Amino acid sequence: MSEAVAFKRVSVSEEMLVKLFSKERAKSFLKKGIYAYGLLGPEQEDLMGVCLFTLSGDMPVTACLEETYVLTRYRGSGYGKMLLDNTAKELERIGIKYILYRTASEDPGEVHDKYSFAVQNDFVPFVSEEKIFYYDIVNLLGKNFENKEKGMDEELKKVRDFASLTGVELVKFNESDDHGFYKLKLKTFDEKLTFFYMDKDEIRGVAKAVREGNKVRLNDVFLLPESDRIECYRALILKFVMAAVHDKSIETLVIQTIGKERSMTVKKICGKPFTEVTATELVRYL
Repeated sequence: MSEAVAFKRVSVSEEMLVKLFSKERAKSFLKKGIYAYGLLGPEQEDLMGVCLFTLSGDMPVTACLEETYVLTRYRGSGYGKMLLDNTAKELERIGIKYILYRTASEDPGEVHDKYSFAVQNDFVPFVSEEKIFYYDIVNLLGKNFENKEKGMDEELKKVRDFASLTGVELVKFNESDDHGFYKLKLKTFDEKLTFFYMDKDEIRGVAKAVREGNKVRLNDVFLLPESDRIECYRALILKFVMAAVHDKSIETLVIQTIGKERSMTVKKICGKPFTEVTATELVRYL
């Protein structure tokens, strides 16, 4: 293994992601807002491998490993482990405590290979009580969401949409290190369906929605510790759902939750989903 190999945070373009993966996968990465760490060759321009991460909005100080990729000509020399170990050290340095990893594929062999790689790199099976709910928008249209607002006046007053922000709040939020490397990058979320929980003109929580054609996914509900109360979460979910049902271009809602309390809150607002998926993950403790 060459001593000239360098590890550092890298910027990845859509063009580069398409070359490594696929057009669809590249777009999904960019919508989530990825953070990339790479191994570079002696000339500092030769990308040998890359780790792609996002932040788990439902679990504080937790990063999600989206992909580890080493170019074919560099495989078999331990670069994958070197890349992951160095990335873990960097994440730990900035305050991340857990790395979550999940994978899905129609090819059983590919799933087995990735699972084996994760286990060999100190990941262990972890049940996070994660639920993914799928709702047909037609079945939500007849619900009286206004009735669910009763007793929530104070919390709902603190929920604002993107259009009501001046921009200063967003900049201040992104400059804070209190929540690891969670950032709100423009164009990585749907501006009409993303809502912010505000307190004293500061963003304390975000329900970040991502549109995928006629489907909208809410898989990134983030609350700072002092605002991580079920009342705040409920207010954000309620505002999101009410906005979504008035958008004629949306056919399906996908809401991801972690923890029984959040799952029950979504069901109380939206009712029974037409599909409910329970997820298990692998976790590496830093």
